[in-house]
Amino acid sequence: MENSNQQADAFFLPLFPLHVVVFPGEVFNLHIFEQRYKQLVHQVQEKNGLFGVLPVLGKRPAEFLTIVKLNSIYRTYPDGAMDIRTQGTQVVRLLNFYQKTDKFIFPTGVVSSKHDLHLALEHSTAVPEVWHQFREALIELSQHLGVTRNFIPSENHFAVFKVVHYLGFSPEQEYELLFCSNETERMFLVMKMLHKLLPDVKHKEEMRHRISLNGHFKELKSPEF
Repeated sequence: MENSNQQADAFFLPLFPLHVVVFPGEVFNLHIFEQRYKQLVHQVQEKNGLFGVLPVLGKRPAEFLTIVKLNSIYRTYPDGAMDIRTQGTQVVRLLNFYQKTDKFIFPTGVVSSKHDLHLALEHSTAVPEVWHQFREALIELSQHLGVTRNFIPSENHFAVFKVVHYLGFSPEQEYELLFCSNETERMFLVMKMLHKLLPDVKHKEEMRHRISLNGHFKELKSPEF
C-alpha cells in the first residue's frame, strides 16, 4: 500500500515494458516496430516527450523504472516503424500498471518520484581511488577482449551506468545496481561481477558483440503479461 506522500506525488506515464534496465543519463536508441508503441511515440511527441522504460524481471514488471526523454525520431520507415533516440532522466516508482486502457492501446501506469532511491542516485561520483581502480579494470578488460573501440567512461559521473550494458549482465543484475547506496558501491559490485565472468570464453564473445553494437538502434520485443 502506497503512503499518502507517494499518492500525492503520483502522475500518469506511458510505459514501454522491456527486458532491459535504462539508467539515468544513458543514451538509449530504440527501433520501434509494434503498432502500439508507434502510437506511444506519436502521443509523447505531441506532449512532453516523456515515457517510462519499465524493466520486466522474469514475467513481472519491476517496482522501479526510468523515465526517458524522446530526443529525436532519427528515421521513419515506409511501414511506420521508427528509429528513435532517447535519454534516461530519473528513476520513479511504479504504483499502478495497466496493460491497456479504453483510451490507449499501449501500457500505461501511475508512478511516483518520491522514493528512497533518490538518496542513492544523488551520489553520482565515486571516491578517486575506486574510480581509478574501475578504469584500470575496464582497460584490462578491453585488452583481454582485444577490443579497439573505446567504451571506457572518461569522467567520474554515473560511470557505471555508461558502461554496464556492454558487460553482459542479466537485467536482474543491472537492476540491482540501482539500489547501491552510491557510485563507489556500484563500481565495487561491477568489478566483483567482472572477476567472476572473465574466465567464461563464451561470455567474452558476448561482450565483444555488445561493444561492437555501441550506439545501434535496439529492436526489442515488449513482453506480454
